[in-house]
Amino acid sequence: NSYFIAPEIKEKSVFLHPRSEDEFRFLTLASYHKHKNLEVLNEVIPLLKKRGFGNVKFVITIDKSHYQTVISDSVRGNIVNVGKINIKDCPQLYAECDALFLPSLLECFSANYPEAMKMQKPVLTSNLSFAKDVCQEAAIYFNPLDAEDIVEKIQNIISDKTLQLQLIEKGSLQLMKFPSAKERARRFLEICEEVRR
Repeated sequence: NSYFIAPEIKEKSVFLHPRSEDEFRFLTLASYHKHKNLEVLNEVIPLLKKRGFGNVKFVITIDKSHYQTVISDSVRGNIVNVGKINIKDCPQLYAECDALFLPSLLECFSANYPEAMKMQKPVLTSNLSFAKDVCQEAAIYFNPLDAEDIVEKIQNIISDKTLQLQLIEKGSLQLMKFPSAKERARRFLEICEEVRR
């Protein structure tokens, strides 16, 4: 999206509270759908706390009614639900978080991956083909149905600053492989022209 080309980022937090010491924020920028697999947070957060990673926040953007029904009361202290936000505000929300967390079970194509790469955020996501095709080496992958595996990968990214920087660098390289809006439009027109023949 054009809002990501030259984002205007405010230094002061717009969406989130001031950080507590050593707080790490994962962003899941998505409306609620069952395939987004957000319910896995109900298992992941207690495991993180048990392993001494209680200062992790998951920032999500789902509507209030789904938040009340799919997110357990016991884990809400580690979740910040900002609700639905306008596309123009997405770069700011990325800037206020540390990494993208997408435990999705199914995607056609998620704009979250190139957005996170553009905003220089590490990507943690499902080890499924739709994610690997887009991210390749620019992500840490986990089994989205295995909370233990997810927690292990979360611990890895939080604890390893070098890994974070490597993922950001690989994301920047991967981003260069994606066509621009103009190139995509040209390709669509070429396909339409071929179909007409």
